[in-house]
Amino acid sequence: MATRIKIRRGTSSEWTSANPVLDLGELGLETDTKKLKAGTGSTAWNSLEYLTKNISEIESEIGRAHV
Repeated sequence: MATRIKIRRGTSSEWTSANPVLDLGELGLETDTKKLKAGTGSTAWNSLEYLTKNISEIESEIGRAHV
């Protein structure tokens, strides 16, 4: 069975207005700016930084998800 990965999407203003907390490792894409954020499981969208780091740096910030 194939695994499907979905990334939550919305415009920058939709994300800012909703200000959700993304699950640990969950990705959110701003469709108008093409910027991406990764959830920590406890930090609201407006307080998350955009992803600009390599995968090792991201893993150290959000922890490794175990499959």
